[in-house]
Amino acid sequence: MIIRISLNQSLSGDIYLPVNSNNKTIIFLGGMPSYFYKNSISENLSQVGFTVIQPFYYGSWVSNGDFSAKNCIQTITDTIQAINNNTIINSYNNQLLNLDSKEIYLMGTSFGSTLVQIYKDSEYKLEKRICLAGIPVFEQKYNQQIHFNHLEFIDFIKRGFKNLYRSDSWQEWEKELSGNGEFFHDLNLNPDYLFLQAKDDNMANYSLISSYAQEKQIKANIVEINGKHSLESFDTLQITKNIIEFTS
Repeated sequence: MIIRISLNQSLSGDIYLPVNSNNKTIIFLGGMPSYFYKNSISENLSQVGFTVIQPFYYGSWVSNGDFSAKNCIQTITDTIQAINNNTIINSYNNQLLNLDSKEIYLMGTSFGSTLVQIYKDSEYKLEKRICLAGIPVFEQKYNQQIHFNHLEFIDFIKRGFKNLYRSDSWQEWEKELSGNGEFFHDLNLNPDYLFLQAKDDNMANYSLISSYAQEKQIKANIVEINGKHSLESFDTLQITKNIIEFTS
């Protein structure tokens, strides 16, 4: 079951509720651009017991605020706090959702995977993290390897999604995505990572991420999966199987 939720007065998202919970919650961080529809991966994970929460970053979609790098990171912190404090509200009936989350995992796809890699959690013990179609942190050498032009990408987001990503911080984004920013380079190397990399991914395939993880000394289990660089191209059963094994 998927429900629109309020994580606080300014932060909204979707939650995929399991019929029989395993008391494990996955915070699923979307790419950029992310899309406003039900995804089969979250749905499949909920069918095997996971609660999956997909927050909409501050300043994007139906969340208020400024869409900035700092606020994307704040989105994670505030989502964790809402889970731990049991303050998540069902937006349809304005009732509190009573979740019993004993374990919380961070999972992100594409852009969301960089947030998974850099998020510092001195207060929260998020010991295992999942990167689906993971990409390297935004440093110039890696941008070149994945053929990423930060200026073209920012222009694409601003022109194509101007009402969905509302930012006063586009100059900050240009610095962050160029590899010269404050946030997108300082990796959290302590957790165990699962990278699920599609063999036909034209941005960050299995071999590139294997080399990147080795170079950055990321403690990672890297698995090659079927698909490209989009949610609809992936084998959801293959992904679910790997996540069950990783979180057991």
